Amino acid sequence: MVKKYKNNWISYLTGIGTMLFVCVIIPFILVKCKVKLFTHVIKIQEWGVFALLFLIGVFLSCMLHFAYMVYEKKEKVKEEPVFETYEESNTKVETVQPLVSQVANSVYQRGYLILQGKGGLSDRIYIGNNDFYIGRDINVDLQLNTGGISKKHALISKKNGTYCIMDTNSTNGTKVNQKQLQPLTDYSLQSGDLITFATIKYYFYFEG
Repeated sequence: MVKKYKNNWISYLTGIGTMLFVCVIIPFILVKCKVKLFTHVIKIQEWGVFALLFLIGVFLSCMLHFAYMVYEKKEKVKEEPVFETYEESNTKVETVQPLVSQVANSVYQRGYLILQGKGGLSDRIYIGNNDFYIGRDINVDLQLNTGGISKKHALISKKNGTYCIMDTNSTNGTKVNQKQLQPLTDYSLQSGDLITFATIKYYFYFEG
């Protein structure tokens, strides 16, 4: 800002100085030194010559000052830096850490069932990420050939990284921690939950 004002003052002083020199000093010198030549040629008095030269000087000084201003403006445009402007974005940037953690948990924390009274690694029945059916039917994932178990008794599935259990409208029902489940309704499972299929009890755990 200081530099800008300084350049303006230099420009104004240069213009005023040029105008004084061309309009006053030069005509005065010419009139004093050459007045006899001018008066003999154009037949006018000394102050008439001065006035004529003064007007010519005003015209020339204005032209010089105008040319200088145009030149200065062009130089200013060349030197003026161009700054890129960025509009503030209202887009909300969400952190990816919770999503990464959720994916990691869903990959490494496998769920498994273990029959009540059992505790060995070989007794674990892993569920995985696909739909896991429990029932008496030969095509289910966990077959329970016991009275009271329906062909497709219950379903354990994984939704958004969470294991859920649903009673598939069985005859004798399904319980989680002794709480009767409503048929065809998903209930989330927590590690350590006790699941009762009719009369058979399994514990649900996470691995890892």
